[in-house]
Amino acid sequence: MSPVPDDAPALAQALLSWYYTVKRDLPWRQTHDPYAIWVSEVMLQQTQVKTVIPYYLRFLEHFPSLNKLAQAELEEVLSYWRGLGYYARARHLWEGARHVFSRLNAEIPKTYEALRQIPGIGEYTAGAIASIAFGVRVPAIDGNVRRILSRILAWPYPIESALSRREFQNRLLQWMPASQTEGFGQTSGDLNNTPGDFNQALMELGATICLPKSPCCSACPVSAWCQAQTPELYPVKRAQNKPNSIIRLTFVLIREDQIYLQKRPSKGLLADLLELPGCELPLTASTLLSLTPDDCFSLYQKTVIDRSYDREAWEFFQSSPTLHGPARHTFSHRHWNLYWLILPVRGHAFPNMIREAQNLPESSRWLSLQELDSAPIPTAFQKVIGAC
Repeated sequence: MSPVPDDAPALAQALLSWYYTVKRDLPWRQTHDPYAIWVSEVMLQQTQVKTVIPYYLRFLEHFPSLNKLAQAELEEVLSYWRGLGYYARARHLWEGARHVFSRLNAEIPKTYEALRQIPGIGEYTAGAIASIAFGVRVPAIDGNVRRILSRILAWPYPIESALSRREFQNRLLQWMPASQTEGFGQTSGDLNNTPGDFNQALMELGATICLPKSPCCSACPVSAWCQAQTPELYPVKRAQNKPNSIIRLTFVLIREDQIYLQKRPSKGLLADLLELPGCELPLTASTLLSLTPDDCFSLYQKTVIDRSYDREAWEFFQSSPTLHGPARHTFSHRHWNLYWLILPVRGHAFPNMIREAQNLPESSRWLSLQELDSAPIPTAFQKVIGAC
């Protein structure tokens, strides 16, 4: 039997009383600044709190305001995101800040509907900003909250469905306390029993008590309302396909103490980040070894932007170089098995390919070992560099 409407105030009060007693002292809970809350919510997507805290503090120290972030170059933003993963989040945050700066007079809107119009802000982030920063009575439903609701309701349907989304929103609006917007953004003190507190209480419950595995039901403040006799059976999810396993051949060009990197395209996997050039191949590890020198040189020319080292590359592939690897890295939708060839170069170019003033293409560069530490290089390529 589902919790009845008359029980809604009791459920909310039990949850909030627990939250005010046990809530963790987190830096983004010390402010109602919508920009700081926006940054925290983006960083917390698919990343643990303990991992986020130092990145959050460092990011806000360097980009203390929306204006600072909007006026920065994307590569600078990505460099301060390095190591946090899921770099598309940083790009979307930057794009959203630029939109607010250029089109909204640098003023973050206060309503859920207006927040949803900002590029990169989805339903959850809009709900979190609106409720926590401005006291708007709107749910903020992330994976933790969906898990909690599916257990309280013993919800038998896949949580990704439109039916589940509507039901969860309706339930949360039924349980959520009234809006208290007066004074928001002007004080750092607690404003109890607000929609923002309620949403954060649910997040805290999902992060500390109502865990995916081995939930601490005896410590749960809303266990009296929970209908899940076996909580770990919830949430119900649609079957997901396993990530595709793909071979990626990678070229590591080394010149003295420098490594050659290129900027990836602005759309798609690892957009705008630096990479070791290479390509995905429809091969197995054994058939990769059967590539001829001409095959390798052709792949090199297709993937390496800078043409200055073609002669050395051709000679290198004729020498039957050692294939290194694999280094493995899993994304949400694919699994890379990275193999690489280490190509030392001196910089001799074909005469007809010598570029004016020997400038590199804008999207490629040589970085020293010291510069690599601060460059926006994805973890997959850091694994390769570390093994060279």
